[in-house]
Amino acid sequence: MTTRAESVPGRQARLFESLRIAGIVAAASTVVLVFSTCGGSEPSEQTPALSIEVRSPREETIPPTPPPGDTSFRIVFQESGGTEDKIWRVSPSNPTNREPVATIKHRDGWSVKASLSPDSRSIAYIAVPDGATDGSYQGELFMMDLKRQETELVYRGVDLRFRPMWTSDSKLLYVRRLFGMETLILQIKVIRKLAPGETATPSPSPSPTPTATPFVEETLPPEETIPPEETFPPEETFPPEQTETPSATPTPAPEDPVKTVLQAHMGSVLTFIPVGFADDGKSMYLIQVQGGTGGGTLVASYAPATAQALAEEKAKATPEPTLPPDQPPPPTPRPAQANFIVKLSDQIARDYDLSPDKKHLSYLAQEIVNGEFVLRPYTADLAAKTITPVSTDGLPPGDHFRPIWHPGGSLLAVGSLPTAIEAGAVALIPVGGGGPGFLPAPERGFDVPTAWAPDGSLLAVTNYSGDSLANVGSSRIDLVAPTGQRIVLAEGTQFEVVGWFPPP
Repeated sequence: MTTRAESVPGRQARLFESLRIAGIVAAASTVVLVFSTCGGSEPSEQTPALSIEVRSPREETIPPTPPPGDTSFRIVFQESGGTEDKIWRVSPSNPTNREPVATIKHRDGWSVKASLSPDSRSIAYIAVPDGATDGSYQGELFMMDLKRQETELVYRGVDLRFRPMWTSDSKLLYVRRLFGMETLILQIKVIRKLAPGETATPSPSPSPTPTATPFVEETLPPEETIPPEETFPPEETFPPEQTETPSATPTPAPEDPVKTVLQAHMGSVLTFIPVGFADDGKSMYLIQVQGGTGGGTLVASYAPATAQALAEEKAKATPEPTLPPDQPPPPTPRPAQANFIVKLSDQIARDYDLSPDKKHLSYLAQEIVNGEFVLRPYTADLAAKTITPVSTDGLPPGDHFRPIWHPGGSLLAVGSLPTAIEAGAVALIPVGGGGPGFLPAPERGFDVPTAWAPDGSLLAVTNYSGDSLANVGSSRIDLVAPTGQRIVLAEGTQFEVVGWFPPP
């Protein structure tokens, strides 16, 4: 087995040859990463799994390191400042030419949690108002329309620690809320106003045969607002002295775009963490960190969680009877519970990432190694409802970081702390078995994986200059190519990667 004692050029050449032999070609599809979770665009087809062959440089002549592969995708990242945060879009081929996406003002010292919609039309962000003392329940959700250059307050009292998560069609948004001793997940229907010069998408013509009700974002078409038999001719208007109005069917109240879909007492569930959407087009996967005596972390699912699923449910629903004006409405039913899938750990797990095929979840959990608690990578098979530790043979001891899936679906990128003789490089571990390869090591500190480009050409990492979790030092964003190149993208302040997007 090849060890970390190999030279850096040797490891780079071995990794490049493995990737070349494997024929890595990932589907070029929009992917949105949300740091705890993802709510990104769905790939149009499944990327072929990789066949990994790990070789030693001693087995063959080492070829020269080729230039990094070109990619049409742009990386979007957030630069935090004292009173404003900037969102930038950058082409890896020209990293010094940043394209400004938005500037978000915020309270001094309280950076925002921002999420760009998959269609690049809107930015949802959470900020805390003046006078707030706890961002976990005093955050305010705003929606910035980049076409109209307008920002609206959507909801108060949300959790700043969870980045808003979009569905792939940009029609729904999920945020977390803490209220008293309850933890909740809110589902928000995104209703957009037309920008100047923009035309509305025409509604489909009604079919004479029964069909599913199409998803409608705003108001119903004019022909459906008042049936023809209920209109009133001009001769039936009343003179000014008459105060009574003719009886008519009450106009239904507009639908509230904000809906609580999950709710639990903190005695049983400390928090929910949405992590992405299933391949059925209807369900959302989420983490439940359990409270009480049971403890631990489990993964569950909830449906309907997409616009398509909501439209199908609405089409099947039986219309509620119209109540007399003097009769109070029925009580609002308590939100449904999530469906348990599998327990991930008896402790609090972290750093979850959903696989490209939506069938597996990677995460970190604690283990005892040589009498010390360390973080180790695991995967969960969501169909088989099993968990499996990821082999760390050939990786340095100590904590490991952020296991994220390569777009091909059969490799995990895992970060490690530096050793006494070498900086902490990102390992690429075949989940089906076999020794790891390594991306090029930084000249300082250690790398933590953040987000793959959808075509697998580059990995965005957060590089820390320190040597331990107690001394992480300064940070920057680097782009690392499996072919051996490293591009320093941004440094000097606090940054967070929002995700990779197609060119505008």
